[in-house]
Amino acid sequence: MLPNVSLFGKNDLLYLDEIGQMQLLSNGFKKLVLKYLDAPNTCLATISSIFEDDFTRLVKGRDDVILVTISEEDRAEKQSFVTQLIRKIEKARKYVSEPDRFIQNGDDIELHSEHNVRRLRLEKNGWSCNCDFFMKYRICSHTIATEETRRSFQAAYDAEFS
Repeated sequence: MLPNVSLFGKNDLLYLDEIGQMQLLSNGFKKLVLKYLDAPNTCLATISSIFEDDFTRLVKGRDDVILVTISEEDRAEKQSFVTQLIRKIEKARKYVSEPDRFIQNGDDIELHSEHNVRRLRLEKNGWSCNCDFFMKYRICSHTIATEETRRSFQAAYDAEFS
């Protein structure tokens, strides 16, 4: 079964129903999880909040992972948030592919988005943005794109000067 799910196209949304204790007994499943997470695709996965080991800590600790905790009480609200977040991630990918949208202005970044000029500032807990989605959820397409662009520039710099 794993060979079938390990084949995907560049625009496919990747989904893992559960990264849990039983699944993690399979080294093939762990390889699939890493393949999905390392792919340029958006990957949506559920991960056990009950079972934890080195592998789940590794997954949760990745810079490119956004953790959303869902409970019975907030399931509907979080489902709406995750749906919106997937769209924001796709929009962020578009922004990253168009680096001319980003202008550094002192300590701030101006991102010329589809709707407006967004002002981003690096705070001690990450990037902040002046858009409504960020004000509500503390994450948005603009902060995701800015962080990804920063990581790309840092990787290129490290490769050139290491």
